[in-house]
Amino acid sequence: MTSADQRRPARETLVYALVIVATTVLVFAGSLDGAFVSDDVMLVQNNPLVRSLSPANIRMHCFSRVGLRLWEHHHAHARSAIA
Repeated sequence: MTSADQRRPARETLVYALVIVATTVLVFAGSLDGAFVSDDVMLVQNNPLVRSLSPANIRMHCFSRVGLRLWEHHHAHARSAIA
């Protein structure tokens, strides 16, 4: 396999990835200026733990007990709103 043949799949993968990203941005662009709804105020706007997208914050919210408790509270609140 020549080096040109090896670069071709990488280039195609990059093109596909860019198409997916561009499509995602186009689909969701209209929703970015919308207001918070439902429990967004409690979970996002009034949440002191949500202040940055640093790797440490993302890890804490996704994989720690603090993050899990936040989601447990969210689901309990959603269930009580339905009942």
